[in-house]
Amino acid sequence: MPPAQATQPAKHVQPAPGVLDLNTLILEHLDRVGVVAGLLRQKLPPTIEWAELAQVGVVAMLEAAPRWDPQASPFWTFMYLRVRGAMLDFAAGFSLRVASPREVESIPGPDASARISMRIDIDRAMKRLSRRQRWILARIEHGDQARQIAATLHITESAVSQIRKRIRELLRAEFVA
Repeated sequence: MPPAQATQPAKHVQPAPGVLDLNTLILEHLDRVGVVAGLLRQKLPPTIEWAELAQVGVVAMLEAAPRWDPQASPFWTFMYLRVRGAMLDFAAGFSLRVASPREVESIPGPDASARISMRIDIDRAMKRLSRRQRWILARIEHGDQARQIAATLHITESAVSQIRKRIRELLRAEFVA
């Protein structure tokens, strides 16, 4: 039998200066993320759940926390815009989804001519979009976040949101007309 090895107590590693404070701030503000999710949830379709919004908000806060500058703004002021923006981006991904040709084929309807007519309407609406708008719509359908799209196109997330809003307006106008 091998001799018993003496185990040394684990050394406690101190976090880098400021990390502990940042973690504490995040923990102190988690409940505010839930409040924002609750308020936003009231304005959204029932298909989007509070827990999904809260999760998106927490992830946004964790990602943005290292970029917070205490000299520039209070913690929650900085975080609120990022948390709410991430939740709105998430919700917009739900409302912007356009049916693919395969999905149109599978829509239950009275007959095939109704499905064909719907497909023609979708094609006509898509032709009204610019190449860039169609590409952004495809990336959203693929599940990319606004920040990923912005980084690929070398534009701001705000610009992506504006383009997405314009896409929605164009598609709504096409289907209402």
